[in-house]
Amino acid sequence: MKTVNYWPSKHSKLCERHFTPDSFIIEPSKARSIGYTRLQLKKNATPSIFDYTPINVKGQKRKTSEASPCLPKQCRSSKALEKRRALDDSVSEETSTVDGEDTPTFEISTQTSYGLVKRRHVSIQTEIHPSSEWTPPEIDENNNLDNQESPPSHHSRTFIVFEEFLDQLLQFCTICGRKCDLKKTCGKGLESSPNALFDLIRRQNEAVVVGGDARCCSPGHTAKYGSYSLMDLELGQILDVKLIQSNEVRSSYWMEMEGLLRCLQKLKEEGVVISDLVTDRHPQIKAYMKKERTDINHWFDVWHVAKGIYKKLETVGKKKCELVGDWARSVSNHLYWCASSSDGDGELVSEKWLSVLNHITNVHEGHGQRFPKCLHGELEDRDWIKEGSLAFLEMEKVVKGKLLVNDIKKLSPAEQTSARESYHHVVFHFAPKALHFFYAPMKARLYIAALLFNENSYRDQAVNKNGEPIYSISYPKGRKDYVLVLVEEVVKVRLELGSYGNSRSNREAAMRNYPAPIADSYPHVPKTELVERHICRFNKK
Repeated sequence: MKTVNYWPSKHSKLCERHFTPDSFIIEPSKARSIGYTRLQLKKNATPSIFDYTPINVKGQKRKTSEASPCLPKQCRSSKALEKRRALDDSVSEETSTVDGEDTPTFEISTQTSYGLVKRRHVSIQTEIHPSSEWTPPEIDENNNLDNQESPPSHHSRTFIVFEEFLDQLLQFCTICGRKCDLKKTCGKGLESSPNALFDLIRRQNEAVVVGGDARCCSPGHTAKYGSYSLMDLELGQILDVKLIQSNEVRSSYWMEMEGLLRCLQKLKEEGVVISDLVTDRHPQIKAYMKKERTDINHWFDVWHVAKGIYKKLETVGKKKCELVGDWARSVSNHLYWCASSSDGDGELVSEKWLSVLNHITNVHEGHGQRFPKCLHGELEDRDWIKEGSLAFLEMEKVVKGKLLVNDIKKLSPAEQTSARESYHHVVFHFAPKALHFFYAPMKARLYIAALLFNENSYRDQAVNKNGEPIYSISYPKGRKDYVLVLVEEVVKVRLELGSYGNSRSNREAAMRNYPAPIADSYPHVPKTELVERHICRFNKK
């Protein structure tokens, strides 16, 4: 500093004695007390002390800006975790005094203590200018906040924060100033979240209609986890979610049954009375409900049954008789009508269902005592199936299946589990089947999915500026309309090119002559017409 015409280079150093203690991110005395030997200056710090007194006097210790005892070598080489904890303790002690009590103050944009922000902590790699201090509003005896002014507005900024210091930022609530219990929030807090829902059901003092279904963590029959959830079908809210690991039961096949038992036990402990239960046709659950829980009306979800029938008829249509596949969709829709128009009368549902065998042969009378003839009017000419033909015999095998005829009588007349399938879509977002999770993260993801679903289940359909409902058009893969066209196009190109070499040589030409998207070749119908034709099964809006 005393050299004439001195110009510093990037390797030049300056003694710490030329800076005041507040020029450092961490004051030198506190840094040395916890074992930090390398100090770091604040941005734009300027030297202001120039006493030029000798510092290396023989027999004397080097003077520093603040006298501090030297720590033993083993202390200076302590673990980084111990240093950080000590630093956290030293910073947390800095609080502002309000009415004689120690109350932490906060900076709005970072939600951290003012003392921590003022020093630009090493974990936040940017310069922070703290906003004006504010004190948390007072809370009265009824847990209501006083009408105090909110923290001053600020501009949004981006920070890079280490995880361990992020935990420190969340230790105190920015509203009440009290210390938060992170462990309780992540564990028991999620498990106790449906308490308000249970209180509402108990106040109504009515039995509830619930729907249950399981979800495996991976496709196939070797799943590690199985989650089972119960939903109040009238409120559309998830009541309970249970996670079962395959080693808790005999095999992965038993996880669905175990999940139902745990959910029913939970509702029993909460004092919730169940009048009806809607599930799929799981054999173990059917036997259990028939023998052990006769106090609950057990119904089968129509969508699960109709899906199985449609798949069977589609398979027969591909392998044996194409005419059966042409009738698959109509027969599947007929099942929905049987359930929704019979008001839970099992015998009437059975007669209506078996009448489809007469209907496909163009016979519309003489079905049975409860349902003597079809209710539709005159029909246009169709590809009717001749009685006794191969198509009729294959259709009869599916329609008159022994298990199916017995289960048809217990189809749910009103409440269905379609909302539960929407919940499974939310679960898939947080816990995809293609990824593996350990038990605790998997359980947390299921809880988060349930909380998110319950929070948004009451939302109405979106509308535009004119108040008209908004619809979106989709081309489902299951309809197989454009998928077959896509497959045929791939096979055609493969046969034309013949080899990988020819494919590379024709690549540029193919890129210039790309066909139109497959979805464009699908017959488009105006959205207004689709909305008019849209019919909801079970006559629900």
